Amino acid sequence: MTGERYARAFARALHGAAAARCEESRVTEDVRALDKLWLASPEWRRFCRSRLPGGARVRVEQVRQLVANALSDTIMRFLEAVAQHDQLALLPDICAQYQRLEARARGCSRVRALFAREPTEDQIARVRDWVAATRGPAMDMTVGTEPALIAGMRLFVDDTRVDASLAGRLTRLRVGLRNPVPAAAGENEGGRQV
Repeated sequence: MTGERYARAFARALHGAAAARCEESRVTEDVRALDKLWLASPEWRRFCRSRLPGGARVRVEQVRQLVANALSDTIMRFLEAVAQHDQLALLPDICAQYQRLEARARGCSRVRALFAREPTEDQIARVRDWVAATRGPAMDMTVGTEPALIAGMRLFVDDTRVDASLAGRLTRLRVGLRNPVPAAAGENEGGRQV
């Protein structure tokens, strides 16, 4: 099983456990806290990625010591299970997958808009309006800049990508020139009927 599949399976299991215990909001807060901890703490990342001697039991005990009383019982049990399977390095992917599941359960689209330059409020409002018209009004939206796009924007809505950037257009043009469409049967190279 690949890392992405493991992350998805762990996220589904956690989402199911949170729903069964009616702790969705608390578990979601804890998942966001784990996500922030991963970004903020090089020590936590190093610990999760390391292969320490002593096996699963030692790692579970270390997890308990590192995050004791900071997280809900559901998340603690979940982290212990992930540690037993020696998959703590997948925590950022698991957190991302969980947050997608949680947003989908709320009927909320996750939207990430990347602009080549700092967007205006009007540009952001147009993106919001388009997403609301196509996916519904509930959305968690993040906006960022990526100068490598040259001009335009790239939009990610849940698992869909819309590339309206100049960089994307140049890439598509380059690929199209490398792989031209073959002439239809009965046409010569000039496009005339034979």
